[in-house]
Amino acid sequence: SKSKFISLWQLSGLTFNDLLKPHIINEQLLVDYDWLLNSVTTQSSTPSSSLSSTHDTTLTMSSLEQQQSSTITIDNPHSDPHLVKLFRCVSDQQVATNVPDQEIIRYIYDKMDSSDKYYIRNIVLSYLEACLVTRDPNNKKINDYVAKKRMGILSSIIQHEQDKEIQAVYAIQNFITKLEHPSKMARLLFDIFYDEECVSEDAFLEWKHHPDQSEINGHSVLTLSTKDFFDWLSQAETETEQEQEDEQT
Repeated sequence: SKSKFISLWQLSGLTFNDLLKPHIINEQLLVDYDWLLNSVTTQSSTPSSSLSSTHDTTLTMSSLEQQQSSTITIDNPHSDPHLVKLFRCVSDQQVATNVPDQEIIRYIYDKMDSSDKYYIRNIVLSYLEACLVTRDPNNKKINDYVAKKRMGILSSIIQHEQDKEIQAVYAIQNFITKLEHPSKMARLLFDIFYDEECVSEDAFLEWKHHPDQSEINGHSVLTLSTKDFFDWLSQAETETEQEQEDEQT
């Protein structure tokens, strides 16, 4: 019933800001849920006087705001639906549908919280979701064109900082694990991120050899599925060292 829901809502201390993206909270939404929002304020007010009622309402709203950071929150990496759409708006033919990289970067800086511990991961997850082709549910693929075309955006955000690069790899891990490890997809993504110089060899090796214990889910499976990638890195490094030795002799 509505009354029970209202009671649970008040006990939770949640607000729409905790659950929804800012662009979703519009006037129509507030009108539709007026019965819920007004109940939070009116049930707290006292009938003694209009001044007292206003004062109590203010206190109630203030206390709700203070509880935002201490009550139930969504604390998992996730894609941003609007950012996914922006990433997807790229084509080598339909120029009118293209969204410039700079517009996407501006959206990221304006709408996403850089202090969020999943800031980088949320951006990369949005990018990965935009690159996913799901016409055949049994044969999920990555759109190479979108992946390479939009990689410059990730590079401009990550800026060769190893901590951010590692977060990008964990985003790939989260993404692949959620999709239940489609064949060869992890290797393809590792190749793209490495070839486009978004994630360095050192970051990949750090992810492989020193996994975050809170991020174990899917790590071992992904390590096995990308064994060829790491073998190739090792071989390339050996060849480089041999060439350097030959030059010195």
